[in-house]
Amino acid sequence: MTDTGLNGGPKGRELVVPGARHNLFPRVTRTEREAGIIRHRKQYFVNENPESEPAWGVVLFLEHPSMGEDSFAIALGTQQDTQQQLLARAPAWMGVGRLATELTGGETAVQLVMEDADTVFENGGLLHLSNRFLVQQTVHEAVRPGDAVLLDNGTWRSVDRLDTGGEILHPYGLYLGGDTVLTVTPSSREEWLRIADRLHEGEVLTTGNGLSYALTLTSLAHAADGVCRVDGKTPVLTAVCGGQVQTVTVNRDGQCSGYCTAGALQMDTGVWSTPVSWNTPPDAGTAVTISYRERAYRSTGSAVTVLLNEQVTGAYGTANTVGAGCLEMDSLQASADGWIMSSTAGTYDHAGHPPVLPHDGVEEDSWTLTFTSATSFLCAGLQEGDVGAGSVASPFSPVNASAGVPYFVLDPAGFAGIFAAGDTIAFSTHPAAVPVWMRQTVPAGAPEISHNLMVLGWYCE
Repeated sequence: MTDTGLNGGPKGRELVVPGARHNLFPRVTRTEREAGIIRHRKQYFVNENPESEPAWGVVLFLEHPSMGEDSFAIALGTQQDTQQQLLARAPAWMGVGRLATELTGGETAVQLVMEDADTVFENGGLLHLSNRFLVQQTVHEAVRPGDAVLLDNGTWRSVDRLDTGGEILHPYGLYLGGDTVLTVTPSSREEWLRIADRLHEGEVLTTGNGLSYALTLTSLAHAADGVCRVDGKTPVLTAVCGGQVQTVTVNRDGQCSGYCTAGALQMDTGVWSTPVSWNTPPDAGTAVTISYRERAYRSTGSAVTVLLNEQVTGAYGTANTVGAGCLEMDSLQASADGWIMSSTAGTYDHAGHPPVLPHDGVEEDSWTLTFTSATSFLCAGLQEGDVGAGSVASPFSPVNASAGVPYFVLDPAGFAGIFAAGDTIAFSTHPAAVPVWMRQTVPAGAPEISHNLMVLGWYCE
């Protein structure tokens, strides 16, 4: 871990100890507080199920805002990306905020005050709402933020570190600082609410005249809260040009690409700053249309209103309720893909005989089997290097020395045909691991706070 552009990269084997202070982010120095600093760290959340079963419905979120003037945010990474690559693609950062207006149940919008204004709530994503906190608690003077605590005669006292792999049930808790304790009581509630994803299709912007490449376009009719910037859900324009249907995509930054030479949309307002200039003029009398989604939240500084696709089910007060944007994965399991056979007569049936992928052993790598004869081959990974020799007549299971289990296992029944020296089989493997980037922002002049911490929550089935 460094504070340079090379920070991050592929998954290692060093365990990040949960509950340990400064296990990822170092202590902020006085110089850093005075000048301000933005620091990034990358962590992998790994499914180490001994039977290599998938984890379903994986959700990651920030449990609580910082108790200091700094702030935290999280974003999805890739298996290989560095900090420099992360920042170049401008990821969607998820944050956490305090409930601004109490909820009684039935609401379809939630108002929050975010600790980091530079965070988003993605269309169709999840909002985690939770009041699993006790505030204004009596805490023993020896307790520090991040300590596991036990309620003893009305006072929270430090105990041995909790197993944070499960729920923290009252009378046990996690001290967050500021006389606030994370603990699950009989009255605690939490819910995951699906965020709105309001789609507008076929809205007419103008009509072609068969002559003009760039036409005056009307502003979007449903963009009072802005336009969705989620990859795969950004606006798409459609026109008939020379009798052919052509499309232009508005990218996250508002710039247009596709069948055009120019065009820009102000994503916060739905107003065109640069008309779309089509490669050929839209045909006379044909409509130029756009399909787009409204942004699912409105914001003024740190005040955010998140629009929902469903109703809040419970009642929540402002004193101890927070809401957070979530990183969401359908499943978490090891996989293999990208099979390339370079052989005239030999093959491997990876569909009928998929490789066994032990979760503890699989690494992010591109593998090549290079045949030295009709039956024998050598195997090497782009990252892991040479891992040994094998034969089409027996299972091939190169051992990951760091884990003590195979990287993968190839079934001899999958080999078919006749191989020759120099033939190759290439494929890639991907671990059962979620790469998550974390960002700490310390504003210039922030006051000192001892033992601050970031609490990351998760859920899976």
